Amino acid sequence: GINAEYGGLTMTHKVQGVLFDLDGTLTDTDSLHRRIFKQVLKPFGYDVTEEFYKKDVCLVIGGECKRGKPDPEPYLEGLRRIKVDPANCIAFEDSPSGIQSALSAQIITIGIGTSHSHETLVSCGVSMVIKDYTSITLQKLNNLLTPSN
Repeated sequence: GINAEYGGLTMTHKVQGVLFDLDGTLTDTDSLHRRIFKQVLKPFGYDVTEEFYKKDVCLVIGGECKRGKPDPEPYLEGLRRIKVDPANCIAFEDSPSGIQSALSAQIITIGIGTSHSHETLVSCGVSMVIKDYTSITLQKLNNLLTPSN
């Protein structure tokens, strides 16, 4: 398990869920997302088939929520759908309103520096900032979240 503090939130259990901000899509990008999930999860023994993707990957569309970001509702809905407690989840966000949404849902949040400066993301309260999704792997994330003895 994990017992480490990040950005004022404490992670005390195994990470069971990761929520990504994949906004800005105006077309059906599921096939692209599925290929990326397949590539990222394969080294950890996951075979991301069509069935796996439909069963284990959940998308929350902003329009499905009564209140969008910066309200926590989109992240709370994501947590509800994947049946994970916020203490066992990490969110990746690239915008101040998204960061506010994730943090208000009590999720440890990592800033993605694709749209805003490192300083802006840190001032919003993220636990850490990465340049983009290529800057981190699941193994690196696990190492960051596992306290050294």
